[in-house]
Amino acid sequence: MNDEVRLSGKHRPRESVWAAVRQLRDRFAHWAGPISLPSASAPGRQARWTLAAVAALGFIFLLLPRPTGLVAEHLHKEDGMIFLSDFLQDGFGGLFAIYSGYLHLGPRLIVGACAVVSPAVALTGCLAASTAGIRVLATVLAFWVFLPYTQSWRWALTAAASAFLFLPNGQQEILGNVTNLRWILVAATALALLGVFQPPTQLVLATTFVVVRALSDPLALVLA
Repeated sequence: MNDEVRLSGKHRPRESVWAAVRQLRDRFAHWAGPISLPSASAPGRQARWTLAAVAALGFIFLLLPRPTGLVAEHLHKEDGMIFLSDFLQDGFGGLFAIYSGYLHLGPRLIVGACAVVSPAVALTGCLAASTAGIRVLATVLAFWVFLPYTQSWRWALTAAASAFLFLPNGQQEILGNVTNLRWILVAATALALLGVFQPPTQLVLATTFVVVRALSDPLALVLA
């Protein structure tokens, strides 16, 4: 009889610990519920117009001259030495050529398209505008991802624009070139994998970011 009492007493501390853990879990779920579940609210007309205005201003900002000069005055590293040279030799048939051990579909597509549609003197400008445009699309994607989790669309727009357009640092190295656009695409792909998309336009944009990124850098496979 005494042995049974001692055995049951040994189990009581363990049961109390599990009870405390369950209580903490329930409290956390109650606290996190309102902020972890996306809302079904859609942006109104004012939000959409403001998003378009911020996107346009951000596009211009990314092309403005910096202390080192114009953004689009030269080809950056692999943009010219690898991607442009390969395109001039192989055309679009070399889109899936391997360099440094993996594919670079996104950069090769951008450089190839600019080489086709723009004259040689405007090639660097086309590349700069293309990379800025992709960052604008990443901002729009981020806005859609953040919106359901914020109480106001202004917070979602602020977070999206701060992340992809008006970065507080790292601007100089990633401006006007597709070689370093990879870091912007990594963040955009992560958001595309985390977001919940229902309208076809959102789904197509998110899918495009994921597929192109997966065929451009193995880091995207790690995110997946």
